[in-house]
This record gives sequence, structure tokens and C-alpha cells, in this order.
Amino acid sequence: MGQLTITLSDKLEKQVRDYAAQKGYDSISDLVREVLSRATEGLPTYWERTFLAHLMEIERLQGADINEELLDALKGGYSKFYSHTDYGVSRDEMPENEMEFVMQVLEMYADLQYSYRESTEKDDEIEQEIIFEGFDGNAGDNHLGFLQFLVKHGRYSYVQPLDKGHAINSHSHVTSIYQRMLTEHKGIKRDGFNHRPLTLAEIKQVLNARVHPDSR
Repeated sequence: MGQLTITLSDKLEKQVRDYAAQKGYDSISDLVREVLSRATEGLPTYWERTFLAHLMEIERLQGADINEELLDALKGGYSKFYSHTDYGVSRDEMPENEMEFVMQVLEMYADLQYSYRESTEKDDEIEQEIIFEGFDGNAGDNHLGFLQFLVKHGRYSYVQPLDKGHAINSHSHVTSIYQRMLTEHKGIKRDGFNHRPLTLAEIKQVLNARVHPDSR
């Protein structure tokens, strides 16, 4: 059996020992195992169950249809039936670096579009290629979901076609494409003139990065 060593303040250690004694645990280890099991399995705590049960009862009093089976399971502590709920809340938080990636892609497209508008040279093909393609809804990375959140709350409306309130599903794998474009874009911006528009040649340079080097 594996072992873990944890360090607690004197106050917290006393609280843990007192709680274990009051609740009849055979040992501190039994209590810790139960708490860790609940945390890693995503099971709600007693107070979370209490809050959700009260919330559901309030909704019922207001005439809403609620999941009576779930309510009884929460009250009775029948964890096998907790998963029968769907409140639209994601169990896992999106990693910060993944959210940052989405925002960097949007900022890059904003820069491409702004630079093209400022350019005295025009190219119909490039004008179409700088339109943001969106993220793949089937990729399992929640990039599209985060994009929809941003659009819903009015962020990046200066990126076309998000200015029309769309959160586009690319229906194709775009992550590696955007990563190559970002690398190229950051390389160009490294010259220190971060606020100057890109030249048409630099816009093409970023767009060309969409194609893998082995396929060029």
C-alpha cells in the first residue's frame, strides 16, 4: 500500500483529529482516504450536497421541474446516482495555457486583419485567407467552447467574422496550424515594433505557415 506524508498546521491537525474522533473513524488514515477518494472521484462534499438539495427545493417551490431522483440521492448520500444530473457545469477546469492559446490566436488574426486594412497593397486571395476559421468542435480540447464563451460576452468582436456574433466550428484540426502561424507571427513581432502593421509580405509569411514545412 502506498504512503503519503502531509504537513498540517497545529490548529488544522487538532481539527482533523477531533473530527475523526467525533465521526467515529478508526484512524486519521481512514478519514484522509475518504476525503481524497471523494476529491479525486469528483464527488460533492456534505455542504455541497446540502446546498444543491436546498437549491433544487427552492426551484421546485417556484414551479420548476426538477430531478426528484437526484434530489433524494443527494439527501440520502447515494453517490451512485449523483451522475444522473446535468446542470451544464464542466467537471474539469480548462487549463490556463489552453485559454491563453485561444486568445493568442485571436490576437494574431486581429493583427493580420488590421495590418491588411492598413496596407496600401491589396490581394483578394489574402483578404479571404485572413478571415478567422474558428476551432474544431470535435477536437476534445474545448477551444471552441472557450471561443463561444468569449463571443457571448462581447470579447474579440473586432476579429472577423466574430464581429457578427459567430463562434465558428472549423470542422477540421486547426491546432497545429495555429501553432505554426503563432510561431511565425511572434518571430516577426520580435523586432520590437509590436504596434506597427505587418507588411503584405509579412502577412503572407504568417499565412504560409499554415502548410506544414514537409508539404511546401
